[in-house]
Amino acid sequence: MPDPAVPQLAEWGNFYVIIGSAAAGLTGLMFVVITLGAEAQTISNEKGLRAFVTPTVVHFCIALIVAVYLSSPGQTPASIGAGSAILGLAGLTYVGGAMLVAGRLREYQPVGEDWLWHGAFPIIAYIGFLIVAVVVCTGHVAGGLRVLAADTVFILLTGIHNAWDAATWVALSASRRKRDKPPDQPPDESRDAAGADTPGTA
Repeated sequence: MPDPAVPQLAEWGNFYVIIGSAAAGLTGLMFVVITLGAEAQTISNEKGLRAFVTPTVVHFCIALIVAVYLSSPGQTPASIGAGSAILGLAGLTYVGGAMLVAGRLREYQPVGEDWLWHGAFPIIAYIGFLIVAVVVCTGHVAGGLRVLAADTVFILLTGIHNAWDAATWVALSASRRKRDKPPDQPPDESRDAAGADTPGTA
């Protein structure tokens, strides 16, 4: 059965094992960040999560999907191109929606760095997937696989940066909340409501 993509993909086997493992591990760490943030009561804005945190998990999942998809047998230039096109269109649609949510936030106004890392860089990465689809489907399989590998690393590194932003924000917010919290006033346990000594006191 002719399958011209298989020889090139065999050379990328170890690469996608590393990418898939990293993406899966980082996705798990994001669950830990969200859990710690919820326990510390620093994450309470659902729109903020949808705009900045959830897209980071999506980027990791995209990298994981690429690794799993290209590691599966029977891939052809047509299937690789179609998969890249689907990921590119889905990613562009998702990032566009997340940025619309970010622009409507009242509690926080995104700054230039936010638009760059959460908007521009992911958009560039997902456009890259569309470019891969065109390159591979026009017969340049080896070149397309190189572009796809670079693009997958790019979206993974973008996600790592954004995950670090989220983790440091949760840690700093928790620290600030603890520092600004007024000290609890200990109740006067020396006497009860009737004015008598409570049990266990001298």
